[in-house]
Amino acid sequence: MLFRSSPRPGIVRILIAVALLAAAAKSFSGIGNNRPLGGWLDGWMPPVPYPSATLNESGREAGHLPFMKDNLDEAMTAARRANRPLFVDFTGFQCANCRQMETGMFPNPAVRRRLAQMVRLKAFTDGPLDVHRTQREYQLQRFGTAVLPFYVILDPRTDTVLATFSSMTTNESDFVSFLDQGLAAFDENRQ
Repeated sequence: MLFRSSPRPGIVRILIAVALLAAAAKSFSGIGNNRPLGGWLDGWMPPVPYPSATLNESGREAGHLPFMKDNLDEAMTAARRANRPLFVDFTGFQCANCRQMETGMFPNPAVRRRLAQMVRLKAFTDGPLDVHRTQREYQLQRFGTAVLPFYVILDPRTDTVLATFSSMTTNESDFVSFLDQGLAAFDENRQ
């Protein structure tokens, strides 16, 4: 006989069984959970489907503002019609820093209020489609960078760049300053 069975499990087996049961219970609690985990961990996890606007434990809105996707011309037209600046989020499907910004920065109330004043576009640059290659080339040629994430605020009436922000940050005030710069420049051009 290859395996011996003892009448009672030892302490090591009991501890392993308890640890595995705890891991199973934690995993089971994740079924149907559509909330981001927060922080750097979100950047490495598959994206959470965007939930509806609900408040999480810290009082922040867990929901996301809607973004147009992969159509710069349509977004420019929508922004022109709405007489709002265009916020372009150059992002990637495989971009951990992009996911961290989307789940850790965009839902912050101060950031969310400012983004709500703009038409928003996600422009993926690392996908397999022609539109993704076109957006990557546009980012490279127009802004001289391929860094992700890369954020641009444009005036849709003149196609003028109002503000840019490259890479991710955990400093909310830096990102809010960028958004305020773009909104202020748009208001100045409006008059």
